[in-house]
Amino acid sequence: EMEARVWDDAEDLSRKFGRNDFVKIKGSAIAYQGGLQLNISEITKIDEEKIEVRDFLPASRREPDEMMIELESIVAGIKNNPIRKLLSAFLEDAEIKNLLKLAPAAKSMHHPYLGGLLEHVLSLCGLIEGVTKHYQNINKDLLLAGAILHDIGKIYELKFERAFDYSDEGRLLGHITIGIGMIDKKLENIPDFPQEAAMLLKHMLLSHHGHLEFGSPKRPKTVEAVILYYLDDMDSKVQSLQTLIEKEKEIPSN
Repeated sequence: EMEARVWDDAEDLSRKFGRNDFVKIKGSAIAYQGGLQLNISEITKIDEEKIEVRDFLPASRREPDEMMIELESIVAGIKNNPIRKLLSAFLEDAEIKNLLKLAPAAKSMHHPYLGGLLEHVLSLCGLIEGVTKHYQNINKDLLLAGAILHDIGKIYELKFERAFDYSDEGRLLGHITIGIGMIDKKLENIPDFPQEAAMLLKHMLLSHHGHLEFGSPKRPKTVEAVILYYLDDMDSKVQSLQTLIEKEKEIPSN
């Protein structure tokens, strides 16, 4: 980031581009109050087809296709046939699959980069492997489904074509409500899906923030929902802290 200013013909230059457009600029950098300031003389809007968005937005260090292959392997390994069929319906939907490979997990809090949501989901699946080996009587397939779908609504809640922001749907409905609607839509094509399993899965989405004041319409009331809440909260906070630590390492000491 660098402060930039236009001193001449500002109104004329401002008509050449809009918010979040990609532009090419010409100017000169000067030292100002201990930092650099860019004095802009020319601005030209760039055709989006010539831009690779991953060059300009933060992105996961992992390749999206590689992460998707890992997720598909996890889904293929689910023993419960109706749950596997439901998750496959999501991954076989080309629009959902493509958005899931790109979506951040949040605008700024945790995993706020392209591919962040998928990276977060895979992290939760890995944690579930350990938890279900440690504790008895856990419905692993249901818990994995909850982890994979708990934030699925974020692919429509967030916009990430040019910059990270909230969509109108995201602001007005939120990712939990959007996610429930997406599950209901897929279940319409799986008429033999057990009603109780659908209820338990949707409860996990509705309660995964843990508290009403944190945006969950319901508190977690099943073992799987409690585990998902704590794992989701832990993964989010650990990733955020690790990112802050890495940023601190990048700041040169005086």
